[in-house]
Amino acid sequence: LIPGFLLMLVLGYLFLLRDVKGKIEYGRFKPKKLAIALGIILAAPLIHLSLMMFDNTIPEVYLLIGVSISLALALYFGRIGLNGIKGIMLKMKPWNFALIIIGMFLFLNIFEASDTPGVIASLAVSKAILLVVIGAILGFATGRVQVPVSILLPIYFSKYGVEAMMALPFALMFFSIFMGYIVSPVHPCISVSLEYFKANFKDFLKNMMIPAAMGLFVAFIFAMIFI
Repeated sequence: LIPGFLLMLVLGYLFLLRDVKGKIEYGRFKPKKLAIALGIILAAPLIHLSLMMFDNTIPEVYLLIGVSISLALALYFGRIGLNGIKGIMLKMKPWNFALIIIGMFLFLNIFEASDTPGVIASLAVSKAILLVVIGAILGFATGRVQVPVSILLPIYFSKYGVEAMMALPFALMFFSIFMGYIVSPVHPCISVSLEYFKANFKDFLKNMMIPAAMGLFVAFIFAMIFI
């Protein structure tokens, strides 16, 4: 995956960062305040993982516990009262984000319940098209990495009669899925960020499509030559 990582660094600089101007002004560094802020942020995942080590039956409940404790710590150290909470909620409009997440998971479950894997398995395509082109399409359609991998691996094994995938085909598949994933409207980080910053998906796609397409083109050429 290192070559793909380096390619993304180059493309990211050329298309996204090269023309960024400005200077970040920092205030006086205070280690205590930084430690408190990091502690509040890290509390949620640490509590979540710690509870899952004892029992992994309902991980979502442990995530809710971790986030709730982290939120309580933020309110305590930020000295935010009930009036402050009300003002923050009205400003952030949490119902918009909740509906986005519900819609994404609804779509994802419908996708997984469909016969999409069967349709893909029936296609007479080359390894390059299966792993790169279809991988990117699945990444874009699901906004996930694990789901496309879980669809493509058994198809690859059954089509080519192998029990394991070599490192290069897997890396090309993973990279291609990731290229589709980072421009997907079903990816929560993208949709929630667009909602928060009052941006639109069309402008986002306009900035991201060329570097993503170039990355996929390079991956496809490698797949055609080496696998």
